[in-house]
Amino acid sequence: MVSLRLKWSAALLLLTTGGCGESRPTPYPATVTITYAATKPVPGAQVVLMSAEGNVSVRGSAREDGSCSLTTYQPNDGALLGKHKVLVAQPPHIGDPDVPYKGPKIASKFANFASSGFEVEVTDDPAKNKFALVVTPR
Repeated sequence: MVSLRLKWSAALLLLTTGGCGESRPTPYPATVTITYAATKPVPGAQVVLMSAEGNVSVRGSAREDGSCSLTTYQPNDGALLGKHKVLVAQPPHIGDPDVPYKGPKIASKFANFASSGFEVEVTDDPAKNKFALVVTPR
């Protein structure tokens, strides 16, 4: 009797969980490197990609060397296939709002998808998913 209940419970669990989950597109490893024209890295730069369909799908924050591994669902899992517009914004001001911001400066035009001028195309080949973006300070 117990084994029959166990079998029915397992079958019911499979029926209720199978097919209910939403299938998500697979992200592919992708990195962006943010620098100024003189190849000086821009640590802390914030990167956001928007797919051609208008979905904001990927985010990241540049490390000390200016490189940034992109995140879609889980940290550093990559970006979705296809073309993406890109914005790059300066790091957020953390701390006392009365103290002037002293972090890396990035011209405001780069913080807008329409004016940044950046577009990347993510492929299923991670070797091709390394993008260098050059920004200017304010």
